[in-house]
Amino acid sequence: MKHLVLGFMLILATPLAARACNGCGPIDPLLLALVAGISGDDFPKAVPEVTWTGPSYPTDSEADGSVTWYQIGALVLAGFGQVVLPQGVGADQATREGNEGEAGVTVQIHSARGVQYVALRKFYPDADYLDVLTRQTDAHVTPLAANCTQDPYGSAPDREETAFYRLQMPQSDIPVFATAARAEDAGQMGPGYTTYTFFLTDPAPTIARMGCTAN
Repeated sequence: MKHLVLGFMLILATPLAARACNGCGPIDPLLLALVAGISGDDFPKAVPEVTWTGPSYPTDSEADGSVTWYQIGALVLAGFGQVVLPQGVGADQATREGNEGEAGVTVQIHSARGVQYVALRKFYPDADYLDVLTRQTDAHVTPLAANCTQDPYGSAPDREETAFYRLQMPQSDIPVFATAARAEDAGQMGPGYTTYTFFLTDPAPTIARMGCTAN
């Protein structure tokens, strides 16, 4: 999680320009690369619509020698206007005018199991996840569950209003699953944030563990 936060802060330290996507939604190239099984090394080449800043160093080493690492980038989500955004990190943090849709992109890769998830994080908490998601993709978005009683670890209440979705791309029979979660107060990180995470593993066990209500 710390790599998601740090990458988010560093990427959004400077303004972004929207990138062309040949008529598809802003996140569709990422989702298509995910369902196509594109390797972590090839993700930036497969998704040029994202402004990539390069990979992170491996972080978690397992007993078998496998590691977890990340591709970090940024894009602009559709349907947002101009707001005041934090700029910089720590003592050097200031503010600037920018598009609320500016989002950091984090792709988690396991050296043996491949790409694990694609996460997008933007400043400001989104009130209507479904509305935001449907503006970003040509996929059919189906709500699965929300109103969870526990956090993903089952150790505390879910204070981030987590919700689960299923996305069906018209170009693929493989479903993509997503979670959306928001932080109303991010402290030194600024005016709260929203995280959208996309993955291929059925979230049913997580939904049950978190005590979510099915839609």
